[in-house]
Amino acid sequence: MRRSQFLALCTVAFAGCFLGGFLAQIGPGRAYAQYTTFPPGVQTSANIRSDNTLFVPDGGLRLVNGQNRTLGVFTVQAGDAGLVLFDSRGRPSVTILGGQAGSVEINASMGPSIRMSGATAKEGIVMTSNDTTSSLSLRDSVKISGANDGGRMSIGDPKGNQTVRVDSGPEGGRITGYDKAHSTIFEILAKGDSGELSLFKKDSQAGFSAQGSGSAKIVHEKETLWKIPADDKN
Repeated sequence: MRRSQFLALCTVAFAGCFLGGFLAQIGPGRAYAQYTTFPPGVQTSANIRSDNTLFVPDGGLRLVNGQNRTLGVFTVQAGDAGLVLFDSRGRPSVTILGGQAGSVEINASMGPSIRMSGATAKEGIVMTSNDTTSSLSLRDSVKISGANDGGRMSIGDPKGNQTVRVDSGPEGGRITGYDKAHSTIFEILAKGDSGELSLFKKDSQAGFSAQGSGSAKIVHEKETLWKIPADDKN
């Protein structure tokens, strides 16, 4: 081989190597991460390469900060995905684990809300909040809400019909009981500077009422049968 041919071959090889290395840097970059077993055990390292997904090894994927302190771990337990967040002392603080026993949905599109459902997709717990009202529902049996005008709690029977309601407002508290037809059958409330108890018959006025101030009466078909004090006009 002539000297000129040898030099030309070397020039072409050098140019090819340079161009290949340059083109290799243009493509999608690699994402590098560390993973560890969970609970934390022997730490190893791995290159996680992906364009559209993040690969989680069987031992878990550890998230660290610049000081190599563990911030969280993506983990897989019995085929279910999980996320564990650690506090500043390196201890698990928040754990999120998926599974087949139900679902948890966190959504803020129409206001912050958390919905928890069982395996049959029947809602068990619903928590919602906005600028004026926050509420908590436990199936169809218990509903608790807090608003700018006070708080209230409603308790229902197995069919979801309201049986007891507790209200708190500027004038004080009130407890109301209902029958199956949603008629008021008893009421306890704050009235002025004392309390009042009233017992009702369905769709009628109170048959018995008593005030904390020391008065009471029994009424039947708008006729007062008994009252104390006897000269009380109420």
